[in-house]
Formats: sequence, C-alpha cells, structure tokens
Amino acid sequence: MNNFVKCNDSEIDKIREEIKTVKTNKENYQIRAFLMKLWVCMLQQQGANMEEYLHIDEGLRSLSPWNCLPSEGTEMILTEEQEKQFFSIVDEGYEILDNIQNNLPAYQPDMTKIPFESGPKEDIEWALYHGNVHHTGHTGAHGPSEGELNFRIPVGLGWESHPVVEDGVIYVSSPGMRNILYGYDINSGKEVFRANQSTKIMMDQLYWTPCNSSTPKIIDDYILIRDMGSRGNSGETKYISFINKKTGNIDRKIEASHIDYRYGYAQFDANEEFVVYPHGIHDIEDTPPVNQPFNTIVCKEFKTGDERWSFNIGATFSEPLIYKDVVIATTRARYVYALKLDGNYSPASAERIKWQFKACGEVNRQVTACDGRIVFGDNKGYVYCLDAKDGSLIWRYETDDRRENVFRYFGNPLVEDGKVYIPCANSKLYCLDLSKGELIYSVKGEDWLRSKPVIIDSNVYFTDVSGNLYCADGNGNILFVKKISTHPIYGDLTKYEDKVLINDSSLYMHVYDKDGNKVFKQSLIGCFQSEDGSRILTEQIAGGAYYQSKPTAADGKLFFGTPSRFLFAVDAESGETIWKNEIGGAISASPVYYNGKIYVGQQGGEDEYYCYDAKTGDLIWTQSIGWVWGSCNADEGRIYIPAIDGFVNCLDADTGYIIWRYRTERSTCTEPVIDGEFVYFGGWDRYLYAFNKISGKLIWKFQLSGGSDSGAPVAFEGKIYLPIGGDKFRCLDGKTGEVLWEFGKPEMIFNITAAYHDGKVFLSAWHGLGLGGICLIAMIYCLDANTGEIIWKHEGGGLAGPVIGADRKVYFGSVSTPYIYCVDEDGNGDGTTTCYWRFKMENKIEEPTPCIYRNKLYVLSSDGYVYSIK
Repeated sequence: MNNFVKCNDSEIDKIREEIKTVKTNKENYQIRAFLMKLWVCMLQQQGANMEEYLHIDEGLRSLSPWNCLPSEGTEMILTEEQEKQFFSIVDEGYEILDNIQNNLPAYQPDMTKIPFESGPKEDIEWALYHGNVHHTGHTGAHGPSEGELNFRIPVGLGWESHPVVEDGVIYVSSPGMRNILYGYDINSGKEVFRANQSTKIMMDQLYWTPCNSSTPKIIDDYILIRDMGSRGNSGETKYISFINKKTGNIDRKIEASHIDYRYGYAQFDANEEFVVYPHGIHDIEDTPPVNQPFNTIVCKEFKTGDERWSFNIGATFSEPLIYKDVVIATTRARYVYALKLDGNYSPASAERIKWQFKACGEVNRQVTACDGRIVFGDNKGYVYCLDAKDGSLIWRYETDDRRENVFRYFGNPLVEDGKVYIPCANSKLYCLDLSKGELIYSVKGEDWLRSKPVIIDSNVYFTDVSGNLYCADGNGNILFVKKISTHPIYGDLTKYEDKVLINDSSLYMHVYDKDGNKVFKQSLIGCFQSEDGSRILTEQIAGGAYYQSKPTAADGKLFFGTPSRFLFAVDAESGETIWKNEIGGAISASPVYYNGKIYVGQQGGEDEYYCYDAKTGDLIWTQSIGWVWGSCNADEGRIYIPAIDGFVNCLDADTGYIIWRYRTERSTCTEPVIDGEFVYFGGWDRYLYAFNKISGKLIWKFQLSGGSDSGAPVAFEGKIYLPIGGDKFRCLDGKTGEVLWEFGKPEMIFNITAAYHDGKVFLSAWHGLGLGGICLIAMIYCLDANTGEIIWKHEGGGLAGPVIGADRKVYFGSVSTPYIYCVDEDGNGDGTTTCYWRFKMENKIEEPTPCIYRNKLYVLSSDGYVYSIK
C-alpha cells in the first residue's frame, strides 16, 4: 500500500499493517472485527460516507445476532465454514476502510450552501416533544436559513470519577469500549499504563459492553473498578473488576449487580479484606421491569468474592465509606448508618447497625471520616460532625443563602489540619473549625460548587460547575481564578505533592501546579484533534446513548435536560442560564411546557416525577411513578407519562394526582401521542395501546412485531404513523388499529419518530447496524401519506427524527454523520431533494430530535453541547 494515512489509533494502524501478511484467523478475528467497527465510527465522525462498506456490515450481521438478550446473552456459535466466511469479511472490511481512510476527502460531503430567506420571527411555541400533541414535527414556526452557529452550551456527563495517584503514577478511569483505565506519569503526562477489555461479537456491542465510570481503588497488587451499562442482569455490566497493576489484565471479577448507565457513577469501596457496594435492582429488560434506587449495602470478601452480608438501609445515593471496623452509608431518608463489617447477623437484624444518626435533611453525599470524627452535609443546608464511635452529635453548623431544587446540596467534605472544607450548591466553600463547628471563613465562586477541594501549602483549591479552578489563602482571599474547562466539574479533586488533578465532565483530566500553571491535559477516552479542531473519538463511550434529552422552547426560553441530572432553562436568544435544577438521575426526555409549568422525569436514580414553575424553576409538585425515559404529553389539564416499570400514567397537570394507570408487560419508553379522544402508548412488549384519554379505558391494542422504542407514533386526523424497532413502518386507522399501508425492507430499521406535513410523511431508517446504537448509514424518506409511496430520500436521521419549518424545509440530524441538514420538503420530482445547508458539529446526534423556535434550531449533540443554529 503506497498511500498509508494513519487513523490515529495505534492498535488499528498496527492491524492495518499486519493484515497484509497475516490474514484474519481464529486467534485474531474477535479483536479485529471489534476494532474495525470502532474505526467505522471514527470515519463517520469525520463525515465519511460509509455506503461502500455496507455489504461488510450486512455480512457480519448474517453471522452474528443483533440482540442476544432473548438467549440470555449467549452469542451464536459459528461453524467452521461460517468462521471462514467471517474471516474473509473482516479482511475485505479492512481493505475498504483503508481506501476510505487514505482518500478521506473524497468521502466527505460538499458543504456548499444555497441561501434562502427565512420567514417572520413569530413566537410560536415548541412546548413539547416533536412540537405538538400529535408529534407531527410541524408547528408553523420558521426555521434557520443560514445554517450557522448562534451559540452552544456545554453539557457534561455525570462524571464523578476522580484520579488516584500511587508512586508518581496517576490512575484514571476511562468509559471506553476498549480502554478502561489509564496510568500517566505525574510530571510528564506520558502514558505508562493501560488496561483494556475484550468485547464479544454482538451486533449491539455499544449496549452490551461495560462502562467504567467508577473511581479506581488501589488495593495491594490490584486496581478495582466497577461497571455500569445496559441489558440488566442478563448482560455483562454487573461486575467489580480486579486489574493487575503490573500487566493491566483483568485477573478476576466479582458480581456486584447491574447499574443502569443513566445513573452516571458506579459506587463502591474496598480494603484488603472487604468490598462493599450499594445495591438495587436496575433491570429494565426484565418482565416485569424493576427499577429501584440503591437500597441495600452488600459486603463481599476481597479474596474470594463470596458474600459476607447484605443489609437494607433504604434509598441511598452516595458512595459508602469503609472506616476502621464499619462501613458508613447515608440515605435519602436522612439517616447515616455505621454498619459493622464483621459479625454473623441475620439480614434483617438490627445488630448489624453499630450506630445510626438522623439528620434534618436528605444526605445524598459521602461522609468524610478523620481523627475519630464523621463529617457530612445534608440537603437542608446543615453540616454535621459526629463521634465515629457511637454516632453522637458533636456539633451542627447551619449554612446561609440556602437554595432549593438541589439533589446534592453539598459536595464531599475535606478534613485537614483541624479544619473542615465543604463545597456547597449556593456557590460557597465553607471553612469550619473541626473541634467546634464555628465558621472560619466562606469564599464564593461563580457557580455551584460540587467537588471535594484540596489543600497545598495552606491554600485551598476548589472548582465550580462552570469549569473554573480557584485558589484561596488561609483567610479565604481569592489568589487566582482560572477557566480550565468548557464543561462542568463534578468529580472530587486530587492532589499529589504540589499538583492539583481535576477530571471534568467532558472526559478530560487537567493537571495544574500550585501556582495555577497547566502541567498537562489528557483525554479520558481515546481521541485526536482534527484539522478543524474537532475532537475525534477513536473509541466510543460504552454502555449506551447518554445525550438523549430533546429540547423544547416557549416564553422566550429553551428547556433541556442533561445526563448529569440537571434541568436547564436558558434564554432562547443568548443561551444565558435563567435557572437550573438538579434531580436524581439522567434526564432523557423532553422537558414539557404546559400552562406555565415544566414537567420532567428521570432515569437511573429516584422515583419522582417533577413539575416546576417555568419562569422561576420553583418546585410545584412531585409524584412517585418510577423511572421515565420518554417525554410526557399534555392536553386538557392532564399529562400522560410512559414509565420504565411498564405503567402508563395519566396525572392531573396542576396537582400531580394520579387519575388512571395501566400496566403493560414491559417497559413503556416511547412518548405517548394524542389525537381526538384517544391517547396511544407503545413499549417493549411489542404492542401499541389505544386508550380513551379521559377514562383510561383500553380501546384496542396492536401487535407491532417489534418493540416501540426510541421512535414514537405520529397521530393526526384519525391516522397513526408508526415506527418500530424493526423493519416495518405502518400507517394505521386510529380508531380500529387496522393497517392502511406498510413500508419497509429487511435491511431497514425504523426506530425514530416520523414527521407529518401537507400529506407527506418524513421518516428515518437505519441501513446497517454497526455497533448497534450507531448504524452504518441513515436515510430520511419522504412518503405519500395516503399510499406510502416514496417521493424522495436523503442521507441523515437514524435515531434523530426530522422536523419541518413553515418555509417548507425539513431539518434533521444524524446518528451516522456529524451534520445537521436542511432540505427541501417537496423534493425535485426525481426521487431526490435539494440540500440547502449542512451544519457540522463535533459528533453525531444520538436520539434528540431538534426543536424550531424563533427562526432557530436547537439540538443536543453527543459531543456534549446544546446547539442553537440560525
């Protein structure tokens, strides 16, 4: 090969050289096939058209199943002949990708723009998912004409993992599908250690592969990490891994129960004798689904992995702490428990409790134990100091400037040199006297403080959720403030000698010296910088799709959720934050605006569904209905909510009172749609349900032959336009469920909400499965709404549905390219349509459909930004 262009992943480039002389065989096909798929994702992120590779993906698909869950995670065993076919497909795949890599500009699209004038800037609300109760994706609002950036807002992962240091080596977790832990020299930043994991040949590898988001624990010769991810307890994401410090290999694992990846952080603690972790059943794949908060502390033997004991303490959202002969855990019910690590007691015996203490508010953060004292804060704004022997109160301090709507009011406290340093969501760092609890000083930052600080030479270093690093002297005087990250910082700080180590929520680690000088910066996931400055990932974040919330806009505000538990209201013109609230889990749905209120739920944490005042962000009511992935719908004083536990819910919009509920067989994830007297729900039990929206009476249900998942139905003028997680798209009669027409081919997957306007349906399909959640090619199809016949098609879409402007333009993102597209609604009459502009982001759109408001388009990208496009 004369023209060899490196792909910037050394492992892949090594295989590219080796494969010229060593063809794929039984010993190497697993890793070669997996890395080939990651290479495809790298090329997609750079805008490459992967049509030439499509038959390779189809060949792999024919030999390896899409979803192994029905067979409890058991993949297909290949015959000798099938193995030979597989090896040949992999060899050809590398040859094709070599050609694409070496000639990349030829595979990237023309970015020429065709100008057009946008219509009037009318104040038409985009108040709920897909614009209206029918989910048509059309409100009469004009979209953007230029395809240029107006603003972008950084949105971080719920990344609370922090670095640990031993013998001058920084160990940091990575959430990658391949690499799970890095070690860097503290002075040079040079990589000196790496641990990776192997991934089986499964077509939806993105969701089967464990994600490491825990803080590493170094015990003797091992570094321990804990998984989170998808597929419940039938999958692979339920272990604590023991990584050999010398080899980087995973020597063994102990089962620790599954954590849904939307929880954001995998908690545990360990010493030379015990491993302890919080447990709750996170199994949305089960029948019926079960989604609990963590409610039990489990203790296992470090050497054998055998369970020593388990004890129920109620909902807990903090990391347990091993201190001497107890493990200390905090709860949302305000209790702090010290549980005896040793001793044989029955699971329900109170003898397990050495002591317990009840605070004034929820305690959702870890305690700090030092010098026989236990220090922590609660959500009522109090800081406590207890005697570690018996849990008796030594002192309590009440902070000032208390704010509401914070799930974790305090960060983890630091106790050092007789002082307590505790960060707070009122933007203050408090320094208290450890012996008496008296205030020494407080210092205010620009934004919420969440991370545990560090002390170097009597100066305190702390960060805020706007990405600032502060240094204050022993009297609380600010010595310097540095903007070190575009994204929020949630993880605790670490110090080593005269250096401060900081992980941010965009997966970078920053190392600064005590004077505020940058020593180095490292990505926590494999990547490189492209010529235009974009960060190109050389591997994907394992576990699932994280950036899922769909923006809405009304009353001059843009509303969106984040995977880090935050709900934002920002100015729709400038992007300036008006208010933000924190809840107990990732927000995957659209915040819905209805009668001056915002409605939103969460997944991965607590059970509450929230209603806020849209202007102020003040809480109006909560209702306990469990985890929620899909957005609600709102009509005639009621809101309709799908829930992960299989229930569909109708609540009073003003009070949160449950009017009616109905239990389906599996999770109901998809947004419900309303047309006339009916509300329609779909879910993973493969049925679409039609209910009378007032009484909740079931009218009919229709078997989908494929679950209703990311794509919601459109219901308009008595017809339902219905995508499924399979190869059928249907038009149904809304009163009877009768199929009026059907569209699809075996190679297609329809798993995103369509749009409807002026007798046309605009729908998205996958072609090729890639990593499962990331397809090879995605296409938007425009069909005649009466017949299902194709009018035109265009690249884009996949998991990101289309929306339609009043200027007869269709806007959509893509799961297989980094672009937002603007195309003509009517087409060119020859099966094609005109693309007016493409807008390039740094990565794809996972699931969020855009919203149109005041001549702008708003969308959340998996590059960690909410974009406003004008």
